[in-house]
Amino acid sequence: MNEKLEEIFNLLKLVGSRGVPMKVSPFRSRIIELVTDVLLSYGLPREQGFENIFFEMVRQPDWDEAVCSEAISNLKRSQLEHESGQAEFKSAVVKPKKQLKNGTVYLSLELAFNYVEFLNSISDVLHENMIRLQFISPTNDIWCRDYMPIPVSKDKFVQFVYDPDYLKGKDHLKTDPWAVTKSFDFSPIRSELIIDGGNVIKNGKTVIMTEKIFTENRNWSKPDLIKQISKELEIDKVVIIPIEPEDFTGHSDGMVRFVGEDSVIINDYLSEDGYTGKFITDLRLALQSNGIKIIGTLPYRSFPRKNKDGDITAIGCYMNFLELDDLIIIPKFEITEDDLAYSKIQEYFPLKKVVQLDCRVIAEEGGVLNCISWTF
Repeated sequence: MNEKLEEIFNLLKLVGSRGVPMKVSPFRSRIIELVTDVLLSYGLPREQGFENIFFEMVRQPDWDEAVCSEAISNLKRSQLEHESGQAEFKSAVVKPKKQLKNGTVYLSLELAFNYVEFLNSISDVLHENMIRLQFISPTNDIWCRDYMPIPVSKDKFVQFVYDPDYLKGKDHLKTDPWAVTKSFDFSPIRSELIIDGGNVIKNGKTVIMTEKIFTENRNWSKPDLIKQISKELEIDKVVIIPIEPEDFTGHSDGMVRFVGEDSVIINDYLSEDGYTGKFITDLRLALQSNGIKIIGTLPYRSFPRKNKDGDITAIGCYMNFLELDDLIIIPKFEITEDDLAYSKIQEYFPLKKVVQLDCRVIAEEGGVLNCISWTF
C-alpha cells in the first residue's frame, strides 16, 4: 500500500510541476488505476469525490513517512464514515496543510475546469521560466487576486472581507476566502474592511486604491478608513485615485502599476478609445499630489463592446500584467497595440524578462493576468 501511495504522489508531483490539468495529463490513466486500487482496498467507492483526490494531492509536499501516515489515517477515517452510512465521507487520500512558497504563482482551480487551453499556455510559460504553479480551491470563479489575502510581509497576511457590490445576488460566484486559506499552513489576520485584492496596488510603504473603498465601507469615515488601512497593511501612505469610467469593479490593478517605490505607469487614457480630460486630470493629480511620479504610459483601448453577460471586456488592458521577481507576463490580444505594449514594458522594466501571452479568452470575461493570479 505504501508503494502505491508513493507512486501516486510522485506522478502527481510531475503533473503539478507542469500545471497541466489532470484530465489531459499523460499520467491520468496510471493514476486512476492506482487510486482505484487504493480506494477499493479500503472499501471506498471511487465515484464519490474521485476527481477531488487528484486535485487535493497534486498540491501536496514531497513524499515522506509523515505524509504516508496521514494518508493512511485519512483513508481509515473515510472507511469508517462510509461503513457507518455517511453519504458525504472524506474521500481524499491526504489533506495536509500546504506551505506557502515564495516565487510560486497560485491560480484558481476553476481555470482547469473551464479554460484548459489557456491554462496549458500559462503553465508552459511558468515552467519554461522555472516558476512553480499551484492551484487553490475551493473557488467559485477564476479571479483569485480579489479574494486571496494581501501580503504584508513574508509571513504576515491580511484577509479583507470579500463581499463586492457587483456580486450582490450572485452568491454562486462568490468564493469564501476562509475556505480557501484554511488548507494553507498560515493564518491571515482577519480584517473587518470590505476590499478586493484587485484594488490593492502595493509597493514598499505605499498602496494605491480607488475611491471604491469608500462606497463599500460606508460605516467608516474617510479619515478613519484610511488610518485603519494604513494600520492593517503596515504602510505610511494610502493614495486614493478615481474609479475608471465603466469599470464596475472599481479596481486599481488595471489602471496603474509601480515601477519603483514612488514611480508608476498609467494607461494612455488620451488614446482613441480613452476617457474625458477631467478623469485624466483627476487621476494624475491624485498620484502627483501624493509624491507619486508618473514616468510613462501603456497603450490602452477601452473597447465599447460587451461580453455575453453584458459586461465590458478587458481586451486592450495591458496594465493588468503578472509581475514576478525576474519575469513579467504581459497580455496579448491580437490587436495593433500588442507590439507597442510589449516594447514599453521592456523599457520600463529593463532588468526583467518580458513574455507575451495570448489572453483574449480571459479578457473576454472582464479581467486579465493580475486578476487570475495570486503571488507574494
